[in-house]
Amino acid sequence: MPAGISAGGMKGGLSLARQHGRRWAPDYRVGLGAGVFAEFPITPGISAQIELLYVRQGGASPRLELTNSSGIPISTVRIVHEVDYLELPLLARFRVPARGPVAPTFVVGPSLAYKISEKYSPPGVDEGPTEGGNLSSTDLGFAFGAGLELGRGRRRW
Repeated sequence: MPAGISAGGMKGGLSLARQHGRRWAPDYRVGLGAGVFAEFPITPGISAQIELLYVRQGGASPRLELTNSSGIPISTVRIVHEVDYLELPLLARFRVPARGPVAPTFVVGPSLAYKISEKYSPPGVDEGPTEGGNLSSTDLGFAFGAGLELGRGRRRW
């Protein structure tokens, strides 16, 4: 590891995203979250952690029933909004002291996201997803999490 970095590596997981709106209560979109991280010690139990992640977000509506002017059902449609981000979380990482090789950890801090792709399938479009532009190109968020650290010293998982 380069000087000053106590840990680093790759990380991955699932992203569970949901959008909110006045007229739309979409289902969750399950996506991939993957990237790299580096940890910089501050005190024995506290460190700064910087990450660079690719995260898939968005949402999908429940199936909507389309009707004609007489109210007769003619079709159903599902609106899908796919948004991919490159995220840069800057986290404070807290390690709870433990006697054994397993220690709980907590992370918290701001996250800056840059939108790299946005697609949606609106009602009435049969050609498939179209390029969107409904969201800002950057997003400021808040990240938090918990985990378990296995091992001691430089050999940690």
